[in-house]
Amino acid sequence: MNSIKMLLKRFGAAALSVAAWLCFTGHASACAVCFGAAGEKATDAAANAILFLLGVIVTVMGGIAAVAVTLYLRARKHQALQVTDV
Repeated sequence: MNSIKMLLKRFGAAALSVAAWLCFTGHASACAVCFGAAGEKATDAAANAILFLLGVIVTVMGGIAAVAVTLYLRARKHQALQVTDV
């Protein structure tokens, strides 16, 4: 009985979100801009905006990863220097 309560407690939020998603999928239709024809200026502008924002996100995440790798390598080098000094 405890395991069932634990499972309900652990997966309750996920089950609730899936149920909400299934109930409200009809209400989440695309707006007029996204649903527009492929050759319209508004649709092309929305696609370009999405690509631009993806580029910004990838650039920022790449910078964060570069800083993390740099800090890791510096810490490893510093640790190696401390071990040889002893």
